[in-house]
Amino acid sequence: MIYYFSGTGNSYQVAKLLAYLTQDKMQDISTLKDCKHDDSVMGFVFPVHCYDVLDLMQDFIKKLEIKSDKKIYCYAVVTCGGKVGNTFITMQDLLKAKNINLAYRNEVYLPDNILSFWGKKYNYNSLNTYKDKVLKIAEELNQRKTSNNVLVKKSWWYIIKKYISWLFINKCLQKKTIKKNCIHCKRCVKLCPTNNIIEEAGKIKFKSKNNCIYCLACIQWCPMQAINFGNYNLKDKQYHHPEVVENELFKR
Repeated sequence: MIYYFSGTGNSYQVAKLLAYLTQDKMQDISTLKDCKHDDSVMGFVFPVHCYDVLDLMQDFIKKLEIKSDKKIYCYAVVTCGGKVGNTFITMQDLLKAKNINLAYRNEVYLPDNILSFWGKKYNYNSLNTYKDKVLKIAEELNQRKTSNNVLVKKSWWYIIKKYISWLFINKCLQKKTIKKNCIHCKRCVKLCPTNNIIEEAGKIKFKSKNNCIYCLACIQWCPMQAINFGNYNLKDKQYHHPEVVENELFKR
């Protein structure tokens, strides 16, 4: 089983290709209620978030019940636009607590969906090469290869960068607004993995109790660019994986 999460389609597309190439099944963790694993293969595919494992995936792994009495071949494949930071170290620690060894790990570079907040251009070059990387990963997974390079302890530099990212999110992006040009298509409602966006009295709104995980699905898929996080709006063309349509990512 491949457990995945995706906001704008990168990780979904990678998980979909890996599931096909390894003849496995895939499951969106944000819609999974029964967290029980009874297979001999356990895969995780998700985007790097603030140089680490996103909280949604961490919570899922902590709740995951292992029902298989077989030795589990476990792997993690992450999507990112830059450095993976401490992601694999955190994954290793989370899985060790479940008595599971992270046997294989790899990353697939794709456009980073948060770059627009900094006024930078998306780097689309990786869209031309990512499939070759996924094919290679699938081949290694089918051969049950392991990653032999030793993971070092968490880098203080990435811990500092994660803290800076956390400050930016919590100080600059807390206030979320929906502009008057909203057409009530409800894409954001259906895409939100934490049910943080609702329709109430004929209007689309964010819940007063914020449980946003900043996957940016709502901003990147909104056809009217009607969503603001703080004072930040998209300064560049929206990004979502060009081979994925939004209803493939709908949570409800």
